[in-house]
Amino acid sequence: MLMRKMPRHKVAEIRTQRRAGRWTVILDNGRVFGISEDVFISRPLHEGDFLSDEEIEEYVNADSRSRIKEAAYRLLGFRMRSKNEMKRRLMEKGFPREMVDPLIDELESKGYLNDREFALAFARDKIRSRSLGPVALRSELSVHRLDPEIIRDTIKTVYEEFPVEKLLNRLLSKRKIMPDTKLSPKEKKRVFNFLRRKGFTNDLIMKILNKHPVG
Repeated sequence: MLMRKMPRHKVAEIRTQRRAGRWTVILDNGRVFGISEDVFISRPLHEGDFLSDEEIEEYVNADSRSRIKEAAYRLLGFRMRSKNEMKRRLMEKGFPREMVDPLIDELESKGYLNDREFALAFARDKIRSRSLGPVALRSELSVHRLDPEIIRDTIKTVYEEFPVEKLLNRLLSKRKIMPDTKLSPKEKKRVFNFLRRKGFTNDLIMKILNKHPVG
């Protein structure tokens, strides 16, 4: 039985793209695909080379893997990311789930993605910049679909570092309310609502406000 000969396509031209580090490969059958510098170096290609359909797909897939890694490292270059955020951002960029999921596992295994470290860094930043209380912080952490145990441990850790009473007093001082400041019932209600919006519990707020004499 005769084996069917696989078609091979000649590389007619290789052009550099405007985007640095990328090349466009043009085949004699009119097909065009791009490859990154990483792929070009690891699998050199020259005008006049012949490629089978299978080899073409290998180049295309290798380039896709290179591009998704580049996109992930670029995102990590700005700040830490949770696994869920990284997955969402990569899929928003058009990468398929079957490529995203293995990369998330790879980044996690290399220590580039760590939800516990992300949660602590995120929580500390929110407390330092906005003096958020536990209720609001839990809500913001939950957006990243973190494991409930990580959220619980993070909240415990950060409010040991930043005691809630100190945070409440900091917020009050920014509103020119000192420990001996007298507050009318109307003012107390206004401050109560403000601190609730910041994410503190009713009990904690009342504990602080009850220390202020009624004006």
